[in-house]
Formats: sequence, structure tokens, C-alpha cells
Amino acid sequence: MAIAYSTLRKNLEDDRARLRGEIEQLGAVREEGIDYGNDIADDATEAFELTMNLALSENLADSLRRVEDALQRFDDGSYGTCEDCGQAIELGRLKVLPHTRLCVRCVRRHERGS
Repeated sequence: MAIAYSTLRKNLEDDRARLRGEIEQLGAVREEGIDYGNDIADDATEAFELTMNLALSENLADSLRRVEDALQRFDDGSYGTCEDCGQAIELGRLKVLPHTRLCVRCVRRHERGS
């Protein structure tokens, strides 16, 4: 299982690098801002695209936080342990959601409680 965990860590590190790059690219686009001109339709399109980029940037930042949290759990030795029940998180679940903090049983329990 050590090999599987090393692969999961490598994937998380790759995700972190990718997310940082995407956030950086969106930041450069946002800094350009809106260049208001003579065409109201073009201005509206620019404003819409800027708003979409801002929302995308926020989603990417949230994903980056989850990935960095998972890498921190690797470092402190708690990766793969459910934060609710303390049991091991299923390897299949970690492969699909490597940043997850809960096992399937606890996720279901939370969903039923909502």
C-alpha cells in the first residue's frame, strides 16, 4: 500500500502545480481589467468574461486549498484517516478523491443528517 500512497502524493503534488499555474494565468487575465470602448456589447462581453474568470479563480483556489491540506496530512501522518471516525479511508475513495477527509460511511452519515 506504500506504493499506492506514494502515487497518491505524487498526483496531489502534480495537481498543486497545475492549479497554481492556472490561478496564475487567470490572475494575469484579471489584471488586464475591462477596457471600455465604444461598443456596449463588447464591453458587456468583457465584463462577463472577467466575472467568469473571477469565479473560476475562486474555485481553483478552493481546490488548491484542499490539495494543500491533503499534502499537509501526508506530512503529519494523518493522510488516509477519516477525520470523523478515525478509521482508514478506502483506497478506492482516495484514488478518486485524493483530497478527501472522510470515509464513505461518514459521508453517507453526513448526507442523511443534512
